[in-house]
Amino acid sequence: MTNVIDDGAVFYLNGQEAFRWNMPAGTVTYPTLSSTVIGTATTQGPFSFPATNLVQGDNVLEMRMAHASGVDLSGGQVTR
Repeated sequence: MTNVIDDGAVFYLNGQEAFRWNMPAGTVTYPTLSSTVIGTATTQGPFSFPATNLVQGDNVLEMRMAHASGVDLSGGQVTR
């Protein structure tokens, strides 16, 4: 999967953390900010996700981002 990300993001696949980019270790809560500030959103990836988190039927990919001044995250392309 590739995404356009500004600053940091954590990806969850079916409720399990699958990947984090530029985020500190530990639980991500509302006030958690990225490890560093990046001025312009850029394409990141490709990232690989563990197939063990996939289920038959619908799968849910959740993205949580962190930036003090705005939202700069867009869904990307998922390839198999």
